Amino acid sequence: MDTLTASGVLRRLRDRRLLIKQGSGSRTYYTLESMEDRSVTPSAPGAWLLEAADAEDHGTRPTCGDPPNPHKLGPESTQVLVGIPDALWERIQAAGQKPRQAILRGFLLELCALRPFSADELCQILGRSDPRELTRGHLKPMREIGQLALLYPESAKHPHQAYVVPGSYSEAGYD
Repeated sequence: MDTLTASGVLRRLRDRRLLIKQGSGSRTYYTLESMEDRSVTPSAPGAWLLEAADAEDHGTRPTCGDPPNPHKLGPESTQVLVGIPDALWERIQAAGQKPRQAILRGFLLELCALRPFSADELCQILGRSDPRELTRGHLKPMREIGQLALLYPESAKHPHQAYVVPGSYSEAGYD
């Protein structure tokens, strides 16, 4: 497989939390995610490879790494919804794909007050496609003004990094 296809496959495996990206640039390498730590399970062994081959043949982008629309969450993504009250979930759905900043940030505060959520999980819940954009546009500014905090503040790039509302969690319960 060519470099571009291999890169796409690695990215999708990382997005599905099957691999952990280590290093950067020419020193990038990947390690396997442990089975206990995975929040998303693959549909079938090797399915990602078939999807990559299909994409290469037909010029379409495989969907295995794309975060789902909150209105169309599949069974593999529903565990992200555990603990979210029905009323909050209904308000998130009613707000649509692009709610106003104040509404979106209100949802982020409510969600992170329930339990720690990673940027990827928040994207899945809110129907966003880019965790980096959510981090840049909302999560980081909310951290800077003290509305949110990192679950692992000593290591910003911790592989299980998540966002919390300060004071909502005892450190002993999540370390």
